[in-house]
Amino acid sequence: MFTPVKNWLLSLSLAMACIVTSAGCDLQSPSGQDEPKERRVLVFWDVSTSITPPERARWKAHLRERTDAFGSQLWEQEAFDEVTILPVHRYTLTSIPLVQQRFTGGVYTHHEIKQQKQRAAFAAQLNALDTLQLKREVLKGTDLLASIHRINEYMAGDTARVREVVYFSDMLNATPELNFESLPSPFVAASPEAMAREVIEKKGWPAGMLSGVIVAVYLPGTFEGALVHDEARIVAVASFWGTLFEELGADVKHWRRT
Repeated sequence: MFTPVKNWLLSLSLAMACIVTSAGCDLQSPSGQDEPKERRVLVFWDVSTSITPPERARWKAHLRERTDAFGSQLWEQEAFDEVTILPVHRYTLTSIPLVQQRFTGGVYTHHEIKQQKQRAAFAAQLNALDTLQLKREVLKGTDLLASIHRINEYMAGDTARVREVVYFSDMLNATPELNFESLPSPFVAASPEAMAREVIEKKGWPAGMLSGVIVAVYLPGTFEGALVHDEARIVAVASFWGTLFEELGADVKHWRRT
Protein backbone atom coordinates (compact mmCIF):
# COMPACT_ATOMS: atom_id res chain seq x y z
CA MET A 1 0.00 0.00 0.00
CA PHE A 2 1.30 3.43 -0.96
CA THR A 3 1.66 5.64 2.10
CA PRO A 4 2.42 9.39 1.66
CA VAL A 5 4.82 10.99 4.10
CA LYS A 6 4.56 14.58 5.28
CA ASN A 7 7.32 17.11 4.59
CA TRP A 8 6.95 16.32 0.92
CA LEU A 9 8.95 13.19 0.35
CA LEU A 10 8.82 9.49 0.80
CA SER A 11 11.17 7.76 3.17
CA LEU A 12 13.22 6.04 0.51
CA SER A 13 16.73 4.68 0.78
CA LEU A 14 19.60 6.45 -0.95
CA ALA A 15 19.89 3.49 -3.26
CA MET A 16 16.72 4.65 -4.97
CA ALA A 17 18.31 7.95 -5.95
CA CYS A 18 19.36 6.45 -9.27
CA ILE A 19 16.10 7.62 -10.87
CA VAL A 20 16.89 9.49 -14.08
CA THR A 21 20.60 9.54 -13.27
CA SER A 22 23.36 8.85 -15.73
CA ALA A 23 24.17 5.43 -14.34
CA GLY A 24 21.69 2.80 -13.20
CA CYS A 25 21.84 1.23 -9.78
CA ASP A 26 22.76 -2.21 -11.04
CA LEU A 27 24.92 -1.45 -14.06
CA GLN A 28 28.48 -2.65 -14.24
CA SER A 29 31.56 -0.95 -15.60
CA PRO A 30 32.93 -1.77 -19.09
CA SER A 31 35.02 -4.48 -17.49
CA GLY A 32 31.90 -6.21 -16.19
CA GLN A 33 29.59 -8.57 -18.00
CA ASP A 34 26.48 -6.44 -18.39
CA GLU A 35 26.23 -3.49 -20.77
CA PRO A 36 24.30 -0.41 -19.60
CA LYS A 37 20.74 -0.29 -20.89
CA GLU A 38 19.44 2.51 -23.03
CA ARG A 39 17.03 4.87 -21.29
CA ARG A 40 13.75 6.28 -22.46
CA VAL A 41 12.66 9.18 -20.26
CA LEU A 42 9.22 10.75 -20.61
CA VAL A 43 8.83 14.07 -18.80
CA PHE A 44 5.47 15.71 -18.05
CA TRP A 45 5.91 19.47 -17.80
CA ASP A 46 3.11 21.32 -15.99
CA VAL A 47 2.35 24.58 -17.83
CA SER A 48 -0.29 25.72 -15.31
CA THR A 49 -0.23 29.40 -14.46
CA SER A 50 0.09 28.44 -10.78
CA ILE A 51 3.68 27.33 -11.39
CA THR A 52 6.01 30.31 -10.93
CA PRO A 53 8.98 31.15 -13.20
CA PRO A 54 11.51 30.54 -10.37
CA GLU A 55 9.99 27.10 -9.88
CA ARG A 56 10.31 26.26 -13.56
CA ALA A 57 13.92 27.42 -13.45
CA ARG A 58 14.61 24.96 -10.62
CA TRP A 59 12.90 22.21 -12.56
CA LYS A 60 15.03 22.90 -15.63
CA ALA A 61 18.26 22.94 -13.63
CA HIS A 62 17.29 19.65 -12.02
CA LEU A 63 16.54 18.06 -15.38
CA ARG A 64 19.81 19.27 -16.93
CA GLU A 65 21.74 17.85 -14.00
CA ARG A 66 19.97 14.51 -14.22
CA THR A 67 20.64 14.15 -17.94
CA ASP A 68 24.17 15.55 -17.92
CA ALA A 69 25.87 12.25 -18.70
CA PHE A 70 23.20 10.70 -20.91
CA GLY A 71 24.73 8.83 -23.83
CA SER A 72 28.22 8.77 -22.35
CA GLN A 73 27.41 5.67 -20.30
CA LEU A 74 26.48 3.71 -23.43
CA TRP A 75 29.36 1.89 -25.06
CA GLU A 76 27.84 1.30 -28.49
CA GLN A 77 27.52 4.26 -30.81
CA GLU A 78 24.30 2.82 -32.25
CA ALA A 79 22.71 3.00 -28.80
CA PHE A 80 21.03 6.13 -27.46
CA ASP A 81 19.26 7.58 -24.45
CA GLU A 82 16.13 9.55 -25.24
CA VAL A 83 14.26 12.33 -23.44
CA THR A 84 10.80 13.56 -24.46
CA ILE A 85 8.99 16.40 -22.70
CA LEU A 86 5.20 16.62 -23.03
CA PRO A 87 3.18 19.57 -21.73
CA VAL A 88 0.49 19.00 -19.12
CA HIS A 89 -2.58 21.15 -19.74
CA ARG A 90 -6.19 20.81 -20.82
CA TYR A 91 -5.27 18.76 -23.90
CA THR A 92 -2.54 16.53 -22.52
CA LEU A 93 -3.98 13.56 -24.38
CA THR A 94 -3.17 15.04 -27.80
CA SER A 95 -0.32 17.41 -26.96
CA ILE A 96 2.81 17.36 -29.10
CA PRO A 97 6.28 17.16 -27.53
CA LEU A 98 7.88 20.39 -26.39
CA VAL A 99 11.32 18.79 -26.40
CA GLN A 100 12.75 15.64 -27.96
CA GLN A 101 16.42 14.82 -27.70
CA ARG A 102 18.51 11.73 -28.28
CA PHE A 103 21.90 11.29 -26.66
CA THR A 104 23.92 8.84 -28.73
CA GLY A 105 26.33 6.34 -27.24
CA GLY A 106 30.04 5.73 -27.64
CA VAL A 107 33.02 6.16 -25.35
CA TYR A 108 35.66 7.72 -27.60
CA THR A 109 36.59 11.39 -27.89
CA HIS A 110 34.61 12.08 -31.06
CA HIS A 111 31.56 10.50 -29.44
CA GLU A 112 32.03 12.72 -26.40
CA ILE A 113 32.15 15.82 -28.60
CA LYS A 114 28.91 14.76 -30.28
CA GLN A 115 27.29 14.13 -26.90
CA GLN A 116 28.33 17.57 -25.68
CA LYS A 117 26.63 19.12 -28.72
CA GLN A 118 23.51 17.10 -28.03
CA ARG A 119 23.47 18.27 -24.41
CA ALA A 120 23.86 21.86 -25.56
CA ALA A 121 20.93 21.41 -27.95
CA PHE A 122 18.89 19.95 -25.11
CA ALA A 123 19.71 22.90 -22.85
CA ALA A 124 18.65 25.30 -25.62
CA GLN A 125 15.32 23.49 -25.96
CA LEU A 126 14.79 23.75 -22.20
CA ASN A 127 15.52 27.47 -22.28
CA ALA A 128 12.99 27.87 -25.09
CA LEU A 129 10.29 26.67 -22.69
CA ASP A 130 10.48 30.12 -21.09
CA THR A 131 9.07 31.66 -24.26
CA LEU A 132 6.31 29.09 -24.67
CA GLN A 133 3.12 30.79 -25.82
CA LEU A 134 -0.13 28.91 -25.21
CA LYS A 135 -3.69 29.92 -25.90
CA ARG A 136 -5.74 30.77 -22.83
CA GLU A 137 -8.17 27.96 -23.71
CA VAL A 138 -5.37 25.40 -23.38
CA LEU A 139 -4.69 26.54 -19.81
CA LYS A 140 -8.31 26.11 -18.70
CA GLY A 141 -7.73 22.76 -17.08
CA THR A 142 -5.00 20.29 -16.22
CA ASP A 143 -5.52 16.75 -17.49
CA LEU A 144 -2.97 14.71 -15.59
CA LEU A 145 -5.01 11.53 -15.91
CA ALA A 146 -4.32 11.65 -19.65
CA SER A 147 -0.63 11.23 -18.87
CA ILE A 148 -1.32 7.56 -18.14
CA HIS A 149 -2.44 7.08 -21.73
CA ARG A 150 0.66 8.91 -22.98
CA ILE A 151 2.97 6.73 -20.89
CA ASN A 152 1.41 3.66 -22.42
CA GLU A 153 1.63 5.22 -25.88
CA TYR A 154 5.34 5.97 -25.58
CA MET A 155 6.53 3.02 -23.55
CA ALA A 156 4.30 -0.02 -24.03
CA GLY A 157 6.35 -3.03 -25.00
CA ASP A 158 9.70 -1.22 -24.85
CA THR A 159 11.06 -3.58 -22.21
CA ALA A 160 14.63 -3.57 -23.56
CA ARG A 161 15.20 -0.08 -22.17
CA VAL A 162 15.06 1.48 -18.75
CA ARG A 163 11.73 3.33 -18.85
CA GLU A 164 11.41 6.38 -16.62
CA VAL A 165 8.59 8.88 -16.21
CA VAL A 166 9.21 12.21 -14.50
CA TYR A 167 6.49 14.64 -13.46
CA PHE A 168 7.31 18.28 -12.84
CA SER A 169 3.88 19.23 -11.57
CA ASP A 170 1.70 19.98 -8.55
CA MET A 171 -0.25 16.81 -9.55
CA LEU A 172 -3.59 18.62 -9.29
CA ASN A 173 -5.80 17.11 -11.94
CA ALA A 174 -8.36 19.74 -12.93
CA THR A 175 -10.94 18.34 -15.33
CA PRO A 176 -14.72 17.91 -15.08
CA GLU A 177 -14.09 14.22 -14.45
CA LEU A 178 -11.89 14.80 -11.42
CA ASN A 179 -10.96 18.22 -10.08
CA PHE A 180 -8.52 18.26 -7.19
CA GLU A 181 -8.50 22.05 -7.12
CA SER A 182 -12.20 22.48 -6.34
CA LEU A 183 -12.91 19.31 -4.41
CA PRO A 184 -14.31 20.16 -0.95
CA SER A 185 -12.89 18.93 2.31
CA PRO A 186 -14.76 15.57 2.12
CA PHE A 187 -12.07 14.56 -0.40
CA VAL A 188 -9.66 14.33 2.52
CA ALA A 189 -12.13 12.42 4.68
CA ALA A 190 -12.93 10.03 1.84
CA SER A 191 -10.52 7.37 0.66
CA PRO A 192 -8.14 8.70 -2.01
CA GLU A 193 -7.04 5.12 -2.54
CA ALA A 194 -10.61 4.05 -3.32
CA MET A 195 -10.98 7.03 -5.68
CA ALA A 196 -7.85 5.94 -7.54
CA ARG A 197 -9.15 2.40 -7.97
CA GLU A 198 -12.49 3.76 -9.17
CA VAL A 199 -10.74 5.85 -11.83
CA ILE A 200 -8.75 2.82 -13.00
CA GLU A 201 -11.97 0.80 -13.31
CA LYS A 202 -13.78 3.55 -15.22
CA LYS A 203 -10.86 3.99 -17.59
CA GLY A 204 -10.53 0.26 -18.14
CA TRP A 205 -6.81 0.33 -17.40
CA PRO A 206 -5.58 -3.24 -16.87
CA ALA A 207 -3.50 -4.24 -13.85
CA GLY A 208 0.19 -4.12 -14.69
CA MET A 209 -0.37 -1.67 -17.55
CA LEU A 210 2.71 0.31 -16.44
CA SER A 211 4.73 -2.65 -15.21
CA GLY A 212 8.46 -1.93 -15.28
CA VAL A 213 8.00 1.85 -15.51
CA ILE A 214 9.85 3.95 -12.91
CA VAL A 215 8.07 7.12 -11.76
CA ALA A 216 9.47 10.24 -10.10
CA VAL A 217 7.33 13.20 -9.07
CA TYR A 218 8.82 16.62 -8.32
CA LEU A 219 6.33 19.01 -6.78
CA PRO A 220 6.72 22.79 -6.63
CA GLY A 221 8.76 24.12 -3.75
CA THR A 222 5.81 26.36 -2.90
CA PHE A 223 2.13 25.91 -3.63
CA GLU A 224 -0.33 28.45 -4.92
CA GLY A 225 -4.11 28.62 -4.72
CA ALA A 226 -6.12 25.85 -3.08
CA LEU A 227 -3.20 24.06 -1.47
CA VAL A 228 -1.36 26.91 0.23
CA HIS A 229 -2.67 26.05 3.70
CA ASP A 230 -4.13 22.61 3.00
CA GLU A 231 -1.53 20.03 3.87
CA ALA A 232 -4.19 17.36 4.39
CA ARG A 233 -5.31 17.72 0.79
CA ILE A 234 -1.73 17.48 -0.46
CA VAL A 235 -1.27 14.23 1.45
CA ALA A 236 -4.56 12.96 0.01
CA VAL A 237 -3.42 13.83 -3.53
CA ALA A 238 -0.19 11.91 -2.92
CA SER A 239 -2.20 8.90 -1.72
CA PHE A 240 -4.38 9.04 -4.83
CA TRP A 241 -1.51 9.07 -7.30
CA GLY A 242 0.61 6.63 -5.34
CA THR A 243 -2.22 4.12 -5.30
CA LEU A 244 -2.97 4.65 -8.97
CA PHE A 245 0.62 4.06 -10.03
CA GLU A 246 0.98 1.09 -7.72
CA GLU A 247 -2.21 -0.56 -9.00
CA LEU A 248 -0.98 -0.15 -12.58
CA GLY A 249 2.37 -1.76 -11.75
CA ALA A 250 4.63 1.32 -11.84
CA ASP A 251 7.42 1.79 -9.32
CA VAL A 252 7.29 5.21 -7.61
CA LYS A 253 10.85 6.09 -6.62
CA HIS A 254 10.49 9.76 -5.73
CA TRP A 255 7.70 12.02 -4.52
CA ARG A 256 9.18 15.26 -3.26
CA ARG A 257 9.34 19.02 -3.58
CA THR A 258 12.08 20.70 -5.57
